[in-house]
Amino acid sequence: MNLDGVKKADLDWKKGEVIVEYDPSKVTTSQMVRAVNESGVFKVKAIENLAERKSGREEGDKKQSPR
Repeated sequence: MNLDGVKKADLDWKKGEVIVEYDPSKVTTSQMVRAVNESGVFKVKAIENLAERKSGREEGDKKQSPR
C-alpha cells in the first residue's frame, strides 16, 4: 500500500503499533485509516498524535483560555 504524503511507517509487531510519519497537507489520518482498513490485512484500533505528546500537550492537558 502506498499513499502520497506518507513518508515513513514503522511497525512494532510485539506492541501491535505503527508509527507513521506523514505530510498532513497531502494525506489525512482518515485517508490512512481507510486505506489500512480496506487492505483487509490490518484494522486500525486507535490513533494518537505523537507530535502533541512530544510537546507535552496530551488531550487532557489542553489549557482553556480565561473568559
